[in-house]
Amino acid sequence: MSGFLYGKDAVAILEFLERNGPCSREVLMFLSMKNKYRMVDALKKLETSHYAYRITLDGVEWWLPQGYVQQHGRIDPALQEMAAWLAARLEVEGGHLDGEAAVVPSGLRIAVRYDVSHGIIHLGDEQYCRFDDLRNKEMSLKNCIQRSGRDP
Repeated sequence: MSGFLYGKDAVAILEFLERNGPCSREVLMFLSMKNKYRMVDALKKLETSHYAYRITLDGVEWWLPQGYVQQHGRIDPALQEMAAWLAARLEVEGGHLDGEAAVVPSGLRIAVRYDVSHGIIHLGDEQYCRFDDLRNKEMSLKNCIQRSGRDP
């Protein structure tokens, strides 16, 4: 049974996890760049109140909303990490990830396909971004996106 959850940071992280599924601590740190101590405090609140829990897979700390594995089964860490980074980048820009579609701030929906083996996320038929670019905190999402026909 879950306890009482308080604190807007904890609620924001829980809502992100519930919308997008498991994500690494690194993704949560990116979302909370302004104050990592508040993020750590929020994660403690989520864990102690049993709304989320952490696991370690291949040396990476993951956070999952309570009941995720029971509802969705096992996760593919490489695929989920790509999806979580794309979701975080979209949310910072005012968009969001909705299943297999990226929704940009204007409301436009763009189909998303993940090529885990090559580290590429295809956005529609004409654009893509590299996973390594998404993880680069110095690059904006706009600078991560490239037109197809160049490179991959």
